[in-house]
Amino acid sequence: MKANKDNLHKYLVLDKQARLITLFSTDVVNEYYKNAHTSPIATVAMGRLLSATLMMGSMLKGKESVMVSIEGSGPLGILRAEADSQGNVRGFVKNGDVYLPLNDRKMLDVASAVGTPGILSVRKQLNMKEPFVGTCELVSGEIGEDLSYYFGTSEQTPTIVALGVLVNEDGSCKQAGGFIVQLLPSATEEAYEYLENMLKNLTSVSKLIEQAKTSDKLASKLFPDASLLFEYPVNYKCNCSLEKTKILLTQLTKDELLEDINNNKTLDVTCNFCQKVYHLDKNELLDVLKIKEENDIKVK
Repeated sequence: MKANKDNLHKYLVLDKQARLITLFSTDVVNEYYKNAHTSPIATVAMGRLLSATLMMGSMLKGKESVMVSIEGSGPLGILRAEADSQGNVRGFVKNGDVYLPLNDRKMLDVASAVGTPGILSVRKQLNMKEPFVGTCELVSGEIGEDLSYYFGTSEQTPTIVALGVLVNEDGSCKQAGGFIVQLLPSATEEAYEYLENMLKNLTSVSKLIEQAKTSDKLASKLFPDASLLFEYPVNYKCNCSLEKTKILLTQLTKDELLEDINNNKTLDVTCNFCQKVYHLDKNELLDVLKIKEENDIKVK
């Protein structure tokens, strides 16, 4: 089995006035593709979202996690990705078999597949009882631009989110990754101007990542003074389980569960994130019923 070479790096740049996160995520996207068998345009859209969510996860600590959801008006429907602070991510798209004509630049038309108008929401499970939830309207459907807008409006943090995914002819991922630049409160007017100029000269994120090949080279191309803070590997990893599936099935009514139990029926539940199928027989459905009854008692 090929070793996963995907990695995330975090740097201080612009004389410590900004932080830079770089990511190479080709293996992550290919692991997603292997499970979901999505169309090229869906793979690119999900590759962008998985990459962005991984980098947002690196801003957290401990057992904190982040979920990014996009619900546009395009044919892809809902896109969702979840990541933790240890470099693990998973995701799914509602309609993964979408095919559209190429756009005017002869590229996959992710913006039309996602569709505007729409809503982007970020849910962070932090070290507190209630999660942080922020939302904004989709501004383009390109995902990177939408997240940049989210950071500026919902978290009041000037941020550039740049994402790139290339696919092979067989539909698999050729290259994926991206970077996030966030200005710190101490940033000067010169730092803002540097970022503006960098954005003007940035033509293709995918080609930049493909040419750089390593995080250090990518960082130095963007910021000659990049100083590494830390790095770690990233992986596509689903945390689904039989026990979590049982808890999910407690959403069924008592009568629905009893009908399946009395008919000795087996329920098949497929995880949206990794496509693993859980087969729940009569005894396991009895466990679901028991959990549901115990929860009902607690609520009362």
